Amino acid sequence: MLSHIVAYARSLGTGIAVHLASQRPLKGLILVSPYDSIRSVAQEFYPYVPVSLLLKHHFDAMKYAPSIKIPMLALIAEKDEIISPSHSLALINAWGGHTYQHKIPNTDHNNITMGEGYWNSIIGFLEQLKTEF
Repeated sequence: MLSHIVAYARSLGTGIAVHLASQRPLKGLILVSPYDSIRSVAQEFYPYVPVSLLLKHHFDAMKYAPSIKIPMLALIAEKDEIISPSHSLALINAWGGHTYQHKIPNTDHNNITMGEGYWNSIIGFLEQLKTEF
């Protein structure tokens, strides 16, 4: 059965959406400020703390990414101080399907949705899903 559902998630929710995509048929995935794992994001903030031992849920998107074959759009804030673009790029590089990315200029973690090209990227991705996949 071909799915017509596209999941959308932002920040912490992107790890959950990646897990969803690994378990259910989706047409595509839109991730805003995605990350490879919360463990790696937290470790960047607290390099001398064993965050691995302190976190109950690691939200390890990298565990599922290679096996997911659906298209994914990643929207990345140019100046994200919470989830650095390197965490987003790690997930993009591990993705098993087609990936599209747009770094939104002059935005940070909290104002990415107001950035130039944000909504146009989403609309373009959805239009592409309608015609290509």
